[in-house]
Amino acid sequence: MTSVETSLSSHFAVGDLMHVSITYESTTLDWWAADPSSGLYLAITSLDVSVGSYTASGSDGSFIIHDNDSGRDYVSGQVLSAAASMGSPFTGTLTGPDVAGLPLWMFDVGLSDSTQTALSSDALPTSFDPSRFDYRQLSLAWRHETDHGTYNDRIVATDFTSTSSFHPVPVPGALLLAGLGLGMASRLCHRTRRSA
Repeated sequence: MTSVETSLSSHFAVGDLMHVSITYESTTLDWWAADPSSGLYLAITSLDVSVGSYTASGSDGSFIIHDNDSGRDYVSGQVLSAAASMGSPFTGTLTGPDVAGLPLWMFDVGLSDSTQTALSSDALPTSFDPSRFDYRQLSLAWRHETDHGTYNDRIVATDFTSTSSFHPVPVPGALLLAGLGLGMASRLCHRTRRSA
């Protein structure tokens, strides 16, 4: 981890390893098909996150892909715990223990490239080089409600290693993004459909 909010510091510390495994359906259709530079894919089918002895899992999350949006390429993936109550189809279910009395709220991944060269379209990528993105972040958030509003207290892993890479393997295997850097390891997986 590269950042831990004070409210979570009795459970996590900078330098802790975050391990992430995301499985997604690579043939998922784009909800924003009419927009040539932005794609929304309800593709995430499973998520597993661990930091030390803490584990969380989720499903039914989304990816948002922007090709040259506001001068950058951007990939955002999210699994959010309260999707059903929010009535949103764009987020999924995340479960994990409370930390410091706070309920688990969200996992997200963000990749951003200011050179606009990491992506060639808004298609859901089945392979790409994470080192082409100049900003890379994973985070877990716990919901913190006060009299002044609702906040997300986070632990964050940023700038995961430039040696990360995808490795396609057959179904029911996955597409791997393996990375070690700044106390974080990550893995992304995808499923592809086979013809009968």
